[in-house]
Parts: sequence; structure tokens; C-alpha cells
Amino acid sequence: MDNATKLTDSVLLTLEVRIWCPSKKIDADDTNTMVGKTKLLIPQSAVGCISSIGSAMRTYTGAKTLPFPVRGVHRLPNGMVERYDEHMSDMKIDFDAAVDEFVYGTGYFNARRQAEEILGDLYDENDYPEADRLRSRFGAVWTYFQIGGPGDSVGVLSGGTMQKRIAEFNAMITQAEQDAVAFLRSRFTEMLSRVAGNLSDPGKKFKNSSIETFQDFLDDFALLNVAGDRDLAALVDRCKQHMSGVDPQTFRDDDMFRSQVGRQMNIVAGTVNRMFGTGLRRIVRAQS
Repeated sequence: MDNATKLTDSVLLTLEVRIWCPSKKIDADDTNTMVGKTKLLIPQSAVGCISSIGSAMRTYTGAKTLPFPVRGVHRLPNGMVERYDEHMSDMKIDFDAAVDEFVYGTGYFNARRQAEEILGDLYDENDYPEADRLRSRFGAVWTYFQIGGPGDSVGVLSGGTMQKRIAEFNAMITQAEQDAVAFLRSRFTEMLSRVAGNLSDPGKKFKNSSIETFQDFLDDFALLNVAGDRDLAALVDRCKQHMSGVDPQTFRDDDMFRSQVGRQMNIVAGTVNRMFGTGLRRIVRAQS
């Protein structure tokens, strides 16, 4: 497969979550948490619910996408687009409802009164927009787009310029493929290590989310594995044999079953170390 068609299995995705909680530089020095070299116009806790939903949207996006070597861009496999869009749309309903409650309910009014008490003489009514204008400062938008070859929608380019664009394009796609492999291997290894540690010690407490997140990854892997990493696929299949569909509470109620699965997870972890060793590299996504 040439580089021009490697991304036909995916769409590219950007996510923008905007939350109004501004600060303003001032010529004052105060030990107050809202006042220093800058003043917070409202307490951060006033938009805490909105921030939590926005954070959940970013976390979900990170869990369902692959890295891409362009800042703020994610790679979403085609087979996950419908599910991703449906889940994000549900979260956006909650996000918009929380924003409307804050802006048009009592949240904004109460936050301003609280700020006035804390800021004292530094409080300025002109710092606070009217409700409709404020509403536009919040938003959650995700956009899909597809990448074409280096010559798509390009005007007349000199031969040297075109060759440079082709080289840059090929390097970007090669990097995207390498990053996809490294990202999935690193993520799998981290979650496997955590689960194996939790299940191997019968007295160790664990959160349901540590098990469920791993199970979600195992279920999504076939779609996320756009680079066709057969070695990792074989390891994922071994884990699925023991983990898929198991309620986390089962591990708490059945010590023998927990020990058996923990032992199997440690065996897989040992195989991971032998196969990948210290060659794993962690992919840190640049945020937009």
C-alpha cells in the first residue's frame, strides 16, 4: 500500500472544548487564591461541572483515537466514527445543558457575587459579559476531515516544490503508522501491567474502571489496529480469552478465579517484555 492511500482506513479529527474561566493581569499582590499577579474573574469551581464534562470528552477522544503527527489532530478509524459521534453527541447534550444552567440560571450571577466578595476593590463589572455574549465563550466542537495525497487541491507547483511536498507527505504518513504501533503497544503494556498487579494480589483493592478500561481497549483493538500489528493482536487475543465480558465484581467475589486470571495476565506481561523489551516508546500527544 502506498502512502497516498494508507489513511483511507481512518478520518482525521480535531476537538475543541472552550470553557470561560478567565483571568486578568493586575498591578497588585495578594495571597488570596483568586488574586496575585492576575485575578480570576470567577472561582474555577463555578464551572466545575462544565469542566468535568469537557475533560470527559477529551479523555474519550484520547481513548478512541490514534496519534497523528500534526498538533491537535487525532486519527479515528472509520469503523469507530459512528460510535464515537453518537457518544460525543450525548456528552455534548450534557455539556450544553450545564453551560445553559450556568449562564442563564443562577450560576453566573452567584459566581459574580462570590468574585465581588473575594476581589473587593479589584472587582470590575466591565470584566463580565452579558449572558448571550458569555454563552458564545463556551463550546464543544469536533470536526472530521480526510487527508489526500500531496498533489490534491494544489495549484501549479514547480517540480522541486512538488517533490518536496511528496517527501514531506510520505514522512508524515510513515510517522503516523509508526506512532500508531508505538501508541497501542505502550497503552496495552501500561494497562496490562496495572490489571496484572491488581489481580495477582487477592488483598489489593482496585477500581472497576481499571478493569473496564482495559476491557474496552481489548474490544476496540481490532478497529484501532490500523497498522496491522500482528504481534500485539496475538497478545490482545490472549487477554480477551480471560477478560472479555467479566464483571469486575467477579474478581472480588471469587479469589480462585481472580488468581487464575492474574497469573495469565502476568504470563502475557512476561511475553510482552520478551517481545518488545525496552523498545517501547510513549507517545505524548500535542494538544491544540
